[in-house]
Amino acid sequence: MRIKHLTKIYAYITLAVTFTFTITAAVTSPFMGISEDPLPNSQIHPPIQPVGYAFSIWGLIYGWLVVSAIFGAWKRVGDPDRDKARKTFSTVGR
Repeated sequence: MRIKHLTKIYAYITLAVTFTFTITAAVTSPFMGISEDPLPNSQIHPPIQPVGYAFSIWGLIYGWLVVSAIFGAWKRVGDPDRDKARKTFSTVGR
């Protein structure tokens, strides 16, 4: 009974960590990486730079992460196979 209870806790911890991780991008101002000021040789216009829409893949990645966490907490809450990954992802495991 105790193992089943811990499996549910890991599922909900994973869900909370996923939402926290995802919301961080929206509340961090600005979520643009590091500034060039502390770098010794900053470049105004680097020779190779990806176009802005190339980073839109991260929206899909974050979305799928949220869908997976919701599905795991809703339909697979007692699955011991998912529990192994949940312990690692929620940084509670050993």
